[in-house]
Amino acid sequence: MQWQYEEFHNMEHHPLRGDAERYPDFDDIPDDWIPKRKPFLTEELNLQANTQYGSNVGGVHTDTETGKKYYIKFPHAEQAHVEAAIGELYEKWGIPTVRPTVTAHNGNVAVSSEWNDSLEKIRHHDYLDLMKSKHHAESMAKMHHAAIITGNRDILGLVGDNVMRNEETDRLVSLDQGGSMHFRAQGGDKPYEKNIDEVESFRNPKYMTNTVFGAVDNHHPDAFKRAIEPFKTVPDTEIRSVLNKHGLERFSDIMIARKNLLVSRYG
Repeated sequence: MQWQYEEFHNMEHHPLRGDAERYPDFDDIPDDWIPKRKPFLTEELNLQANTQYGSNVGGVHTDTETGKKYYIKFPHAEQAHVEAAIGELYEKWGIPTVRPTVTAHNGNVAVSSEWNDSLEKIRHHDYLDLMKSKHHAESMAKMHHAAIITGNRDILGLVGDNVMRNEETDRLVSLDQGGSMHFRAQGGDKPYEKNIDEVESFRNPKYMTNTVFGAVDNHHPDAFKRAIEPFKTVPDTEIRSVLNKHGLERFSDIMIARKNLLVSRYG
């Protein structure tokens, strides 16, 4: 099984290299960090030029045998597991994602997701129009709550491109949860503690989150209260199970404490 391009064959400067004390290097990745399943990667997987989105090395790949497209990127090993775990929790809370999955190629940890051509970017002024809809406002309120619980300060992305609209279903979809918990979007560390300070920071006028979440408040002031319900029904045991599966169990108590604080505020 080989990539169809040479760039990744020389991994000397790949983001997974370096700081071995914080992140497993290629030769030291624990066995349980590599998925125990048949990799989806095939021998006929072609990279589309100029398709890297975000700061991690990666791109859109097409399987020439099936025609399926995947977005594959190579973050730090633990950050890959953070993104997959948070994506799974978002789905449990009723937030559509692109279902990121941790996979591997020649021992290198990667995040993969099926590419969906139905997803369209949302421009800044489109957010304001979308929030007039009760349906979209409640979806955005759920993302607000999930982002605070998981510490995802990058919920919208720098220019709003971490949320897209599915043209077929008219649902908002959350992408790229790699900036959650103890990671910043580009892989650096940040505090992840038993507080919900993002409730305030998301309303800082300097940030796009203030504009979007403020629009939810303006059009549907009860949306945040209604959107808290899924977070009350998913049991703590499921949160622990997801985090444990990805080697992140040490953060379970923090995440559950943040969830309880948020439920107390909005529930």
